[in-house]
Parts: sequence; structure tokens; C-alpha cells
Amino acid sequence: MTKDPLRRSRRFKRNRLFKRFALFGGGILVCSALGVGFFYIPYFSITAVSLEDLRTLPEKDITVEISAHLDRKTWGLLPQNNFFVFLFTASRLEQTLKQKFPKIKSITIKKRPPHAIAVLFEERKIWATICKDASCFYADEEGFLFGKSSRISGSLFFSIEDRRNVTHAIGTTIASPEEFKNIKTLLQRIETVTGASFSALMLSGSEDLISKYEIKTKDGWRIILDSKTNGELAAANFISAFEGILQKNMEGIDYIDVRLENKIFYKYK
Repeated sequence: MTKDPLRRSRRFKRNRLFKRFALFGGGILVCSALGVGFFYIPYFSITAVSLEDLRTLPEKDITVEISAHLDRKTWGLLPQNNFFVFLFTASRLEQTLKQKFPKIKSITIKKRPPHAIAVLFEERKIWATICKDASCFYADEEGFLFGKSSRISGSLFFSIEDRRNVTHAIGTTIASPEEFKNIKTLLQRIETVTGASFSALMLSGSEDLISKYEIKTKDGWRIILDSKTNGELAAANFISAFEGILQKNMEGIDYIDVRLENKIFYKYK
């Protein structure tokens, strides 16, 4: 019986194609195994971690969190104690640490050859205390609340009293970053021009609409503005009025209102 040459040719092509796929698939598996194996090379393993610039943060608790992170695997395959995988997952670790320890402002990671890393911490510094009724918190210079505080009298820190219908919690901010920066810039320019020092702030109004800010100086007079105030324009208006009229007539001033765009109001006691 004569074999069909066409059928034999097709079978040959199928076998050759199958072998090619098998070789290709086998090559991928071998390359994948070698690639994964690279991350298990002991030379690149992290065996020691040092924590630097810790001042008040709990070293033991942070070490536990970092050790737990190093013991995990990315995608169930890649060990996170490999230096390269650790760098890939470092942002995740930083997010976890910041959530559990809000006093952490930033984290920097450095390699210490051959098998160690150093984790450098920048801690938030107390700029103010903010109180709403009986609840008080520490806030940094960006208005971020990072710890509970007792109600402090005197002038140890800048004091903020919030009379708005709001609820504060650790990990939140007093106001939006833009609004808070706007207010701080205005106050800094006023302090530079007048030599005054601000000691306390009272917040009122509505968080959703317009918040009113009354900031008191150690000399007793106040600046009044709100969340819609343009800091640059208000500073320019204040400086113009101060250098033209107010500089020689500050005694007895009760408040200076900078909420309007093209003028200021002031009142004596």
C-alpha cells in the first residue's frame, strides 16, 4: 500500500511545530527558574537592619514591622529580604509604617554592604496643639495631626482652638495643604514686617463653606482672615497699611481684618 506523501508531510510539520513549542516552553521555564533563583542568591540577601535617627519612635515595634515585611514574598515567589525586591516593595513598607506610626514624616533606605540596610527616619516635630472640646492633638508645621495631647496652657507651643462642627483624628490635617500653607505664609510675612509673634489661633465657621481664622499675637492684637483669603494679596494690603499708617499707631489695636481683597479694616480696643 502506497503512503500518502501529503499526509506524511503534514505529520512531519506537526511534529516539528510541537518540538519547537516544547523547546520554547522549556526555555521559558528554565529562564524563569534562573530568574527566580537569582533573587535567592545569598549575596543579595538582607541579614541585618539598622534604624537610624529615631528619637521618640518605638524601635522595637518598628523592627517587628520591618522583619515581618522581609519575611514575606512578592507574588508568592520573590523573597522580600532580597535587596532588589526590598527596594521594589519599600514604598509599601513606608506606607505601612506611616499608618501605624503617624509621627514618621519620611523614610530613607540605604544599603550597608554586604548584607545590611539602614532605615533613616525623619520624625514630625510639634508645631502646635489643636483642641476641639476635650480632645487635643499635636500638629506639625503642615497641619498634620500625629499624636494625642493634653490641653496645654501657656506659650510652649502655638495653640489652636477649633470651634467648628468637625471631628479631628490622628492622621488627618487641620485644613487642606494649600489652605494651611496660604495662612502660614501670610503670618510669616506679617511677623517679619511687624516683629510680632503669633501665639494662638481660634477657628470658627464651617469646614465645608468658609472657616474663620482669628490669630492672636503675644502683644494681644489679632489678625482676622478666612479660608478664602488670598494670602499674597492680604499680605501686600497689610504691609501697605502698616508702613503707611499703623506702624506708629499699633498701641491699643484690637484686631486687623484682612479678608477683603483691596483693603483692610482695623479696630482699636
